[in-house]
Amino acid sequence: MRLTASGHAIIDEVVTAHVATQEQLTSALSHAEQDQLNALLDKCLSGDATP
Repeated sequence: MRLTASGHAIIDEVVTAHVATQEQLTSALSHAEQDQLNALLDKCLSGDATP
């Protein structure tokens, strides 16, 4: 399966919007807080978030 040129354009648009939203949501956090958030999210996504 392959994406058409139109499909690639849609993916580019959606990813760009997603990145902008993430930047907006995390803009109030310091760089250290953003690093901490990323580490916590990585832990959650890895399935290693046991209490």
